Amino acid sequence: MNLENDVRTRDEILEKDKWKLEDMYCDDAAWEADYQKITSLAEAFYGCKGTMENSSAALYEVLKKQDELNCSLESVYVYANQKYHEDTANGVYQQMAGKAQRVLTLVGDVTSFVEPELLSIPEEKLMEYLEENKELQLYKRYILEKLKDKKHILSEEMEAVLAKVSEIAKGPENIFSMFNNADVDFGKITDAEGRLVSLTHGSYVSL
Repeated sequence: MNLENDVRTRDEILEKDKWKLEDMYCDDAAWEADYQKITSLAEAFYGCKGTMENSSAALYEVLKKQDELNCSLESVYVYANQKYHEDTANGVYQQMAGKAQRVLTLVGDVTSFVEPELLSIPEEKLMEYLEENKELQLYKRYILEKLKDKKHILSEEMEAVLAKVSEIAKGPENIFSMFNNADVDFGKITDAEGRLVSLTHGSYVSL
């Protein structure tokens, strides 16, 4: 394998060899708009608490809104973290990735009541809801799988605590990632052909 004499920056890499995040968001402003939207949707989701047992339609609405929230969150989180990993020394995308982690924690927090509340509904009533509501059939497998795992689901309070602590737990990993990918310098070595090349995570195995 031929190695370049130095490590190329992202600007020096051909466009065809880069991931195309513009397919997700045309620019950072579009991402910010979606970020704000998800934050608002997440805060509004609190209003669904305590409604799941009211009717099959109410149960369907909660599960549907949770799905919509998670799908939007995935785009926001992936875009921010891929931009961050393009250049972990870029302060703009460090902040963006931090915001994405915070909204991930927020969504985990506001949806923490769903599984405990779902499993507080008598199984017979859940089966009745599934029978009477064709739309709810979309979530039949989800509901049945949760019923199987019932003994492993924590209380609502404990699920909320786990959601909140996830951002704190991510801290050391994020610090290491920034150091390992942006700051650490392994120096240069002489390869088998006598060329002076930079030693990096990417070239280590080849060298």
